[in-house]
Amino acid sequence: MNDALVQVQDAIRIAPTLGKAYFYLGLLLEEVGKPEQALTVYETAARLNEDIAFVHYNLGILLDRLGRIDDAIDQYRPELRLNPHFPEGHNNLGKELLV
Repeated sequence: MNDALVQVQDAIRIAPTLGKAYFYLGLLLEEVGKPEQALTVYETAARLNEDIAFVHYNLGILLDRLGRIDDAIDQYRPELRLNPHFPEGHNNLGKELLV
């Protein structure tokens, strides 16, 4: 895991506007139990490259885990605009709207 973190951080140093690198860093940070840091990194990835649907999806999941339901909804909607045939996205948005 540490090797993967180092590699992704190196990619960000080399190409600081590469949204996908921030997305992968967010995934790794979640895996090592750092959700607040992952949240910041996902937000950076979404800002740099808004057309990465899974950034919004993962950000929505993380916001849900942190109890930020309205913010999660705000992430699932752009994810579904980018990827309208993604059943998990529709499922998660529906679940959040029921709360």
